[in-house]
Amino acid sequence: MYFTWVQIPNNEKIDQPMHVLHNTRLGIKQLTNNKGLWYITLIGAVFTLTYMPAASMYPLMTMKYFQGTVSQAGLIEAIYSTGMLIGGTIIGLFGKWQDRMKPVIIAFFLVGIPTGISGILPGNQTGFL
Repeated sequence: MYFTWVQIPNNEKIDQPMHVLHNTRLGIKQLTNNKGLWYITLIGAVFTLTYMPAASMYPLMTMKYFQGTVSQAGLIEAIYSTGMLIGGTIIGLFGKWQDRMKPVIIAFFLVGIPTGISGILPGNQTGFL
């Protein structure tokens, strides 16, 4: 028995050669013409460039600053990954918001506040907990 779950439309332009630089210029032009989209792209880029290196340092911070164990570092990574999965699931299930800026701003605060708080915690097991 054969079931079709997804309809794939025919695309006549699929065999045309790619023009990467031309397409990149068109994309940047579209971004800069839409000021709101341009600003959120810049904010997202800055956030990613500043936060992602810190996120990759969680195991090192756990073991060196909080004097934790390898198990605790693994636990932190598992919690971080679970949070990412839950966030992706929420976006997938409820991601049809009219105003998409509100969830983005809320997400920045939901990530930024605990990160800021972790910077003032004492460097021992009490701070880790």
